[in-house]
Amino acid sequence: MVDDDFAEQAAVREDDEAPDAVKRSALEEIERTRQALRRLDEGRYGICAGCGEAIAPARLAALPAAILCIECAARA
Repeated sequence: MVDDDFAEQAAVREDDEAPDAVKRSALEEIERTRQALRRLDEGRYGICAGCGEAIAPARLAALPAAILCIECAARA
């Protein structure tokens, strides 16, 4: 049988993990945005890092930080 203290600690830990995951996800999105802005400054925004072809405007509208065209992303 699990004692009450252990169960409470497990619940607290679980409650702490959700905000950490959200924070980590937000920081990753910020980094992807910074990278996209860097590519824009360098004139490489919208160019697939895999094949060198243009990334479809619809894909960039849906995923502005995309670095791969849909075909290369499907292969990755």
